[in-house]
Amino acid sequence: MTNQKRQPTEKTVTLRSTRKNEIFWLFGLFIFWRLGLFLLAYVAPLFLKYQPSFPYVNMLVASGLPRWLYSWANFDGVHYLTIARQGYFGTGLIQAFFPVFPFSLKLIHQFTGLNLITIGLLISNLSTLVSLLLINASLKLWRFSWRQRFIVLITFLSLPGSLFLGAVYTEGLFVMLVWLNLYLVAQKKYWWASLVALVASATRLTGVFLVLPIIYDYLAQRGLLQHWSQAKKIFHYQNLSRLFYFSFVGSLGLLGYMFYLNQVYHDPLYFLHVQHEFGLDKAETIILYPQVLWRAFKILLTVCPFNLKYLTYVEEFLGGTVGLGLILWSWQIKKMPRYVFWLSLAFFFLPTMIGTFSSMSRYLLPAASLPLSFLLIEQKNRWLFVFTLIGIIGLLLINTVMFIQGYWVA
Repeated sequence: MTNQKRQPTEKTVTLRSTRKNEIFWLFGLFIFWRLGLFLLAYVAPLFLKYQPSFPYVNMLVASGLPRWLYSWANFDGVHYLTIARQGYFGTGLIQAFFPVFPFSLKLIHQFTGLNLITIGLLISNLSTLVSLLLINASLKLWRFSWRQRFIVLITFLSLPGSLFLGAVYTEGLFVMLVWLNLYLVAQKKYWWASLVALVASATRLTGVFLVLPIIYDYLAQRGLLQHWSQAKKIFHYQNLSRLFYFSFVGSLGLLGYMFYLNQVYHDPLYFLHVQHEFGLDKAETIILYPQVLWRAFKILLTVCPFNLKYLTYVEEFLGGTVGLGLILWSWQIKKMPRYVFWLSLAFFFLPTMIGTFSSMSRYLLPAASLPLSFLLIEQKNRWLFVFTLIGIIGLLLINTVMFIQGYWVA
């Protein structure tokens, strides 16, 4: 008998071509977004005078890169570059920034000799590209159609704060870790997901919340969240030991940084205590959401509306109100796992507890249910979705010009 090669079926060929088409569109979407914002940064001086309002500008100029490129390290970017160069010593307040991103810059610089800004841009943009692949893969596991997935991806890259995904900031890396965690949880790979949470909790304070999807899905898969009568099984040794492992390992990044701060500065919460020094509007005590909302509303009523700073206040208010509304609305998306909703709420509320909606456009980026909520808008009224998308893209373009030209955005 002669061996005959198995011929691929029509279904197999179709699946392979579909997957290739998806990857093609994902790469195309990323390139369009990245080149578009780079081009806008290049022509930004045509719209706004360059007027940097942050320290250490000379550090960026000394990089030898053109201004439209090094300006992607404006504001917080210079602090990450400072940590990468000299650690947490010699400069005040930088202890508010967690170590994974700046130490990654330093490590790659030592091996390659590349400019730190270039390395930061590579990490952020490659992380964002991987994020798109992970978002698509996760939504596919949750049984969203390709059309729905593409709407979510377009919305995600159109968010007013998405410019920070490609800047020398932690946003790109952190969002990638969030979606990697969600993807692993969807595949029931809880041990690996807890290791991702470990890295994330040493990248941003909110990274510690990535233990929530692990715990929620672990309990839900065992039916321990469906009936109160089954809740007592949570306290069985096997369940308790695994829940402790997931929580402990996922928090090790944060705990390790707290241990370091306690050893060096004798204050394990020093990263919180220095927040007040960055702005007088940040409180050291916990502020409840209604207080933050009222304070933001009073700012809109009292601050002069005829300047660019007022536009930032308006956008922060919208992020703190409409952003929350969209996250709450996403509860209606039946295909979305419930832990995505709770995780998004945690990402939203923690930054507000310092008493301000400042930088909300950045803090909303990891809230995975936010771009999914636009599916509900598109389902209700397609034209409303189009106009909403145009509106947030307009804010993205304005934010990019302001950020590149040295004006505070988030």
